[in-house]
Formats: sequence, structure tokens, C-alpha cells
Amino acid sequence: MKGKTDKKQLAPLMKKSMLTVLGLSIALPFGGSLPQATADAGPEQVFIKGSVLNDRIVWLNNSSDNFDTGLTDIWVNHSEVSIDLSQHFPINYFKDFSASSDNPQVAQAYVSNNRLYVIPSKAGTVNIKLTARHAVSDEEVSDYIRLYVNKQGDVNNDGKVNSTDAVEILRYIRNEVVQRSSISNLRLNRLDVDRDGEVQWSDARILMEKYTIKQLGAENKNVVLTFEQATDAPYALNGKIMGDMNIGSVLTSRFEYYDFDNPTDAPGNTIYQWYRSSDAEGLNKTEIAQATTRDYTITSEDENKYLFLESTPFTSFGRKGNKLLIPASGSVTKDGLNDFIQSLSPPNGSVGVEVNGTIEVTYKKTLNPYAMDEFMIKELSSGNIVATYSGSQDYEIIGNKLIITLKNLLPNTSYSVEIPQHVIYVLNEDDLPTGAVSTGFQPGEVPWTFKTKEGEQSPP
Repeated sequence: MKGKTDKKQLAPLMKKSMLTVLGLSIALPFGGSLPQATADAGPEQVFIKGSVLNDRIVWLNNSSDNFDTGLTDIWVNHSEVSIDLSQHFPINYFKDFSASSDNPQVAQAYVSNNRLYVIPSKAGTVNIKLTARHAVSDEEVSDYIRLYVNKQGDVNNDGKVNSTDAVEILRYIRNEVVQRSSISNLRLNRLDVDRDGEVQWSDARILMEKYTIKQLGAENKNVVLTFEQATDAPYALNGKIMGDMNIGSVLTSRFEYYDFDNPTDAPGNTIYQWYRSSDAEGLNKTEIAQATTRDYTITSEDENKYLFLESTPFTSFGRKGNKLLIPASGSVTKDGLNDFIQSLSPPNGSVGVEVNGTIEVTYKKTLNPYAMDEFMIKELSSGNIVATYSGSQDYEIIGNKLIITLKNLLPNTSYSVEIPQHVIYVLNEDDLPTGAVSTGFQPGEVPWTFKTKEGEQSPP
């Protein structure tokens, strides 16, 4: 939307009569003694008039009349607005979309089939909360947008329709507004009374003409809608700590960064702080001095302790984000993952694993190649079994290594490998340590998860 003047230069306003300037025959003192109409009065059934505009929501088209293929469209149907959320919350990474309004008497908000629906009822302002859950970690995220519902003709947003609204239009047309070029879409949308997409002389005329015949004001059901960005903090999600939990090992971390206000903006600095705790839940955790980077080398002070990393993201503009506490897997031991397993390949929490490759567990003792039982790979978020292994065609034992051929895996998906203790036997059973564990998610076991890279599905 843009403001423009008629080609003919506008004559100066005459103080004696506003409506005389507008070319009407009704005299009205400048400043407005016209009986005022309450803008939000009337029934709870309203109609959306003209374009719905967007002010500073970068992922959304700036008008319901625009259809930029790189942005999400605003769809209007008489008394309802709908917006597709599947690009704002990418469906490969998020699920369970929902929405709510902090003032349902002004406008209701809900989600159906990944679309936001907004139904206005009367003039006012609402904050709409959009929520979703991360597809892998199940963490909830929120994004807020603001909606302004104005009666058509309530230009100055004072809750009334009168001659002062016409004055605002004329001030804009005559360039009496400071920094006119920077006026927001919100204000331009209110100024456009005749809803033709421009702010010009006819808007002031239409305002006064329609008011006098009661087509604007308290009895009128037409509303003007403008969406606006509310400032939200960025998120760190789906955090992982990679590395062996033994003294001397180096742990490193990663997380997924999301700034829903600016989805394409690169993240700024991140603040890191490592903690140690004697409790697996981290209830009594304490800061580790000078451990303030994404990497951490485990020391003797960490033996039998649980480690945690707190990550606080910032936007490139320096706005502080939501903190994420990431737990490391299991407690720290002196000499390895546990008394039986030496290493996992790929390491726990790895990403970009080939769906058609192999994975390996290296044990500390030589394995019996014939004593095997069934184990499995599960889809991490659902827990569904996607592959079972019970024969030599699916795995191979060479010395102290168990080599697993991947099958039935999808690209860009997280999985867990679960090998119960009774599956693995050493060549000499007397060498099996008491209480030895394998990989999985039961208490005391070593978790082993990975995420496949994008590409083709692995063969069955």
C-alpha cells in the first residue's frame, strides 16, 4: 500500500468547516463536534473489509492481495483469515501445531490441518500464540504475532469514528506527517478508509459521507485487520553431547537454532556453561569453573559424576534466547564407556550417517561369534522397531567387533540401537565382568543414537 496525492494541489483547510473542505454541504467545526460512535459497539458478527496487511512478519506476505511464492499467503474469506503454518514451522522438524488468542472476545484463533484460522468479533488487539513441538526432541516452542482489529473509519484508533479521523487522513495527504515514508503498514491500513489499497483524498471524503448515512461507525460491521510481529526469543533445540564418558575424553555439543521472528537469520554468539552433578537429573548441579565453550575435557573431578551443558543462543542482533540444558549420557568412568564396551562407531549422537552403510560396536574382549540373540534398531521419536537382527546375514563378528549392516532406514531420521546384555558373549565366559551392560535406554545402559543423512532409503 502507498499514499499518493491527486495531481491537483490540495487547497488549504478552512477552519470554519471540515465538511465544507470535503465538498459536502454539512457544516462541522474543525476538531469535530459530530456525535461520536463507539468503534467496537455492535453485534459479534463482523466482516473483513479490503486487504489484510502484515507489518514486519518476515515469513508472511505483506498483504492478502500479494502472492509472493517465497512467502506464506494470507487467505481471507469474509469473516475469517487463514494462514499456512507448515513453512513457518517446517513439517520435517515440527509437529502438533496449535494456536490460542489472549482475548477470544476480540478474535478467536485455532489450528486445523496445519493452518492458522483467525475469526475476529469486534475491535481490539489480541496476541496470538502459535505453538509446535520438535519432531525429535518433543520440546515445545512458541511464536507470538499480534492482530489489530479496527472498525473501518477509526483511523486514529481512539475507539471512535468522527471528524478527527478525517483530519488524520488529510494531514497524511498534505505531507504533514513526520517521516511519512516510514509509516507502518498498520497505520496505512487504518488510513485507507475506502479500502482501495491507497491513501488519498477520497478516503477523507468517503469517511464523512458514509458516516452521515450510518455506513461507518457503531452500527457498521466492517473491520480492518493488520497482523504485526511480536518480539520473541530464539530457541536452542534438540541438543546433543557427543563423546565417551571417561576421564580424559573430549565432549562436544550441538543444537538446532531457531529464530521464528527471522527464520533465515544466522545465529549470533552462544553462551556455554558446563555443570557437574551427583544426581542424574542434575538437581544439585554446580558450575564447572572456566568451562564455558562448546567442548569440554573430562577431568578426574568428574569421576562418577553426571555432566550437563547449558547453552544460551543469541540472535545476530544480540537478543538473548531461551536456555537449553543438555545432559550427557551416563556418569563418568575412569577407563571407558563401561566395563565391557570400548567404543561406538558412529559415536552416540552422530548425524549424517549413511542409510546403506554399517555401524560397529567395539568391545574390550574377544567375542563368541556364534552366541547371538535378537537385537533391534528403533525410530527414536516413536519407539517403533524398524529393523531386527537375528542372523549372520544381518551382522558379522570379527574379534572384538560387532559389525551391523543397516536396513529399512529412512533419510534424515533419528534412530536408536538397542542391544540387550544377554545378546553378547565373550569367547571365554569367565571374562565377562559382573554387571556388564550393552547399548540401549534402560537404567545403567549406554545410549546409542544417530541421525541419517538426506538421501535414498536403505534397502530392506
